[in-house]
Amino acid sequence: MTEIQNYIRSLNPAEREALALWCRVEIARSANDPESFEAFYQLLWDRAIPPHAKAEWLRPIYQARAGNKGIIIEAFRGSSKTTTLTITYLMFQIGKSPEKSNLLIQNSDEAARDTTSQIADMIDLNLGWKAVFPPYRPRQTCQLGCRRL
Repeated sequence: MTEIQNYIRSLNPAEREALALWCRVEIARSANDPESFEAFYQLLWDRAIPPHAKAEWLRPIYQARAGNKGIIIEAFRGSSKTTTLTITYLMFQIGKSPEKSNLLIQNSDEAARDTTSQIADMIDLNLGWKAVFPPYRPRQTCQLGCRRL
């Protein structure tokens, strides 16, 4: 362990940041759990996930998933629900299981269109997404967005 620690100490700040970035990418790729999601969130948004989101939302979501159950999350306005759960968690699940379908229900068609457009744009343009899920490319015949049935 001291060899690794000495090596890391020998790196300049830019090299340390590059190593930290590589570690976050590898952690995000490695699993589908709160820790890998947390790394993915940081890569997408260039900031840490809010502590309350990790403790109060992510752990319960993954516990419910493990038990094959659903969960309802209630949180105050401005608590980062949309960024953390609606956008980032859904993107993470799309990347982890691109063969599956996902359903996004919101209070209006306009809100659903806005959110799915954000997700599609991030999948198309975000460097964090591309680092974690490089082979994922939506089929041209597939539409990422909202349609009224």
